[in-house]
Amino acid sequence: MKRLFACGHKGQGKFCHRCSNEEKAVLAAQAAAEQRNEQKAASATQPRRRKERPEKDPSELDRLRSLKLAADRAEIDLSAAESLPTVMERALHVLSELKAGAHPQSLGGKKLATRRGYFSVPVGLWHRIFVEASSLRPTQFVTHEAYNRFV
Repeated sequence: MKRLFACGHKGQGKFCHRCSNEEKAVLAAQAAAEQRNEQKAASATQPRRRKERPEKDPSELDRLRSLKLAADRAEIDLSAAESLPTVMERALHVLSELKAGAHPQSLGGKKLATRRGYFSVPVGLWHRIFVEASSLRPTQFVTHEAYNRFV
């Protein structure tokens, strides 16, 4: 049987569940605001920590220099991957495999449907090396944007 509570709501039970839920929501919002204020006060008193840059290992610097030199000696322009050492390594590996006589399809390459005279060999996720199908000679190193314009 429904009854009328002191708040004016009607319902069953010993108390008004609607007012109880509203009161819980108000208390939770107050607790969250209080916690935010405490965090702001704590962060205001503590100085900000600067991110420390890790020191580059000398052997890593030597590796980067040797990659740069090898890229300069490569038969195609690898400047698109100048700031990406892992892509540069992979590109140099693909070029050395092609020079040794490996077929582009054994390196994951696919024959282009739109340009039948070329293979596209992936180098990482966003770079490709184009290889002439007739001579198996690498012609271009491109990013994915240039690849989309080429295809």
